[in-house]
Amino acid sequence: MEFLLGASFWSANAALWGIGGVALLLIMLWDWRLFLPGLALIQYGVGQVLVYRYGVPGQWLAIYFWVIVLAALILALSPLQMPIPQSSLRSGNPFFRLLIMVLLGLLVYTLQPDIPLPVLDEPTTRLLLWLVACAFLVMALTDSALFTAIGLFFWFIPLQSLMAVILPLPALIALIGILQLMVALACAYLTLAEDAQIADLQQPATDVTFPSQADGTTSPLLDLSALRRFISERMTVLLALLKRSQ
Repeated sequence: MEFLLGASFWSANAALWGIGGVALLLIMLWDWRLFLPGLALIQYGVGQVLVYRYGVPGQWLAIYFWVIVLAALILALSPLQMPIPQSSLRSGNPFFRLLIMVLLGLLVYTLQPDIPLPVLDEPTTRLLLWLVACAFLVMALTDSALFTAIGLFFWFIPLQSLMAVILPLPALIALIGILQLMVALACAYLTLAEDAQIADLQQPATDVTFPSQADGTTSPLLDLSALRRFISERMTVLLALLKRSQ
């Protein structure tokens, strides 16, 4: 247990691989109930890496951790009030997402980063690039405000890490935290607005799904009186055409 919580673990490359593996697992499962605590776990892990590898003050990284916890709680309030579970709105299947993640992982692993970041070593730079790739992938695979916010949270983690190491200004750290909370509030509102908009849409009937009214009344497709009116109107038109032809 001391190895997992001590400097020997967070200073090793195994911690970086573990953080990247958590991000991969979250995208494969694609459930907001796993994404939000998983992002807090990734934020904690990246913060510990920065503390033990680069001597970043732990108080600043603790602020980042509690900011993402608060942002996750704000964002979680919206899907909890929705009748349609957001976890069912998946983008593709896990194997499709795994294939894309493997390709992205190979790209990040084989890429020679020529980014002028003399403070960060190559493994840490690759981890931050991997989190940026995860952010763009999440935002590319969805048009939902909830998962767009999750993708932006992925993007905030490397941004905060770079600012904490390269430009450690307290005002800048506070500004990024405020921006993250504003993103959470905006996306939480948009999530509720999307749910209201989807509820007002008239879904077309197919051979698999049939629309049902929210008040419990019979669907128009199953309304016999509407069906009789439809047949009567078509018969009237047909008789009129026959009379004209005569």
